[in-house]
Amino acid sequence: MFNEECYVEILNNVLLASPTKGLKSKLSIAAKCHASHLSQVLSKKVDLSLDQAFAIGQYLGWSDLEIEYFLTLVSLSRSGSRSLSQYYHTKLANLRDKSTKLSNRLKTEKNLKELAEKYYSAWYYSAVHIILTIPEYKTPDAIAAKLNIPRKTVLNALKVLHEIGIVTKTAEGLWEVLEFDLHIPANSPLYNSYHINWRNEVSRLVQINKDKNLHYTGLHSMSRKDYEILRERIMELIEESRSLVSKSKEEDLVLFAVDLLNIGT
Repeated sequence: MFNEECYVEILNNVLLASPTKGLKSKLSIAAKCHASHLSQVLSKKVDLSLDQAFAIGQYLGWSDLEIEYFLTLVSLSRSGSRSLSQYYHTKLANLRDKSTKLSNRLKTEKNLKELAEKYYSAWYYSAVHIILTIPEYKTPDAIAAKLNIPRKTVLNALKVLHEIGIVTKTAEGLWEVLEFDLHIPANSPLYNSYHINWRNEVSRLVQINKDKNLHYTGLHSMSRKDYEILRERIMELIEESRSLVSKSKEEDLVLFAVDLLNIGT
């Protein structure tokens, strides 16, 4: 986005790259303008108002810096004097510089801790994170439809993931993963909440796609020795699964959850 010097080109790139049907109509609704007006904007016959530009930026889930850059481009297009145009050109240069400075992308240790706590506070943060590795799910609309959650929830998750620094948005408006494999050590205070959140989601998913899902619950009495043997075999399976997944083509979002408990100890 920050390489573009025309806000209309940004919008056209978003529309061309998006697999979402009817995005143009949705943008006009978000901007509270007729579709015909947006068509005129896209053909550079008229300009967006700042209110319309802001609404579109919010709908697309852009960051505050991206929205500010977009609004400045709109203001530049609408400016009527040479001095005002120069003012906006200078502001654009400053925003580009701001977008590239590493200091503005790094978070303090406190903020990173708060963002990490948020990541593990609900199952959908990690779900949105990993589903982005699948080519078909690079937009908020596609993700929301697949995970059956509100678009607003997806946008919030993307914002958090972007702040953490593990996802990014391309100039075409698509979301990409920067960091794939996150692991919580067992001694982390976030360990329990992560597992509990996903187990709660499993209780919902167990009612869906019963012919495709695999569920097993077995309560047994057994020797301590055999318990350790079973535990070791499951650990081996987990290691094998991680090796398999690392080489597997991204096509479906799959949850692999295993519980083996020695009850009462």
